[in-house]
Amino acid sequence: MDDTDAMAPMPSADTFAGLIGRLRLTQNELRRLLSVPGDACLVIPDLTRDKPRLISVTAALGTALALVEDDDLVSRWLRAPLARRGGASPLEEVEQVDGDKQIRFVLRPDPTELVMLVTEKAVCPASRPRRRVQRCRADA
Repeated sequence: MDDTDAMAPMPSADTFAGLIGRLRLTQNELRRLLSVPGDACLVIPDLTRDKPRLISVTAALGTALALVEDDDLVSRWLRAPLARRGGASPLEEVEQVDGDKQIRFVLRPDPTELVMLVTEKAVCPASRPRRRVQRCRADA
């Protein structure tokens, strides 16, 4: 974490749980976001070890939701493989970074990424059969 955020307050459990619920994050996705090692079924952050990252991730996800104002779009964006990111999703990319500024940068939605997701949803609605959606994505 950067020195400027060394005194940042710990987010409440309710705040973090609210983000998890709004974004429908799985245990594996939480493990990625928080860089929690192991294969345990339940991710329980160690506050002595994970506090700086927990603060950064909570702030970054809260900012993303406040900027976009669409929980479903932010949720899809977190999981989507994006060309600008070398085909990685933000959830995959955040595993590779450390430090508050890097985490906040990786978890800040780029407007072009969001437009691409909105366009894809408009062109290829979820109600279409899977084969047609795959064909539609290839055509788009």
